[in-house]
Amino acid sequence: MPKKQGEESACQKARLNKSYILLQMYDRLRKGGRLRINECCGQYEISEVTFRRYIAFLRGYFNEMYGQEIIYNAADAEYKINMSIHKKLSYYQFLIVRFVTIMLLKRKRSLRDVL
Repeated sequence: MPKKQGEESACQKARLNKSYILLQMYDRLRKGGRLRINECCGQYEISEVTFRRYIAFLRGYFNEMYGQEIIYNAADAEYKINMSIHKKLSYYQFLIVRFVTIMLLKRKRSLRDVL
């Protein structure tokens, strides 16, 4: 059935709901993209307060699920995933690494000898 003028499709309506917007933002960040406040607010018709709330949610999610953090680059006014190679270690992990290193040094062995 053809739609009448002025009617929105289900897909067009979905583009303005919270779930769709969060998924779009998630996809862009996972693909290495960046999020700019003014672009997202215009594209998704949301306020800056809503955008910041969505970013806060995504920050928590990325940190919990992937150990990655979303950072804000003030110079470019954009958010992106910190692609740092070094993942932050928990204190417990740090102690284990330190212990193994000290044991290897005391025995003057390399990691290859241990593995």
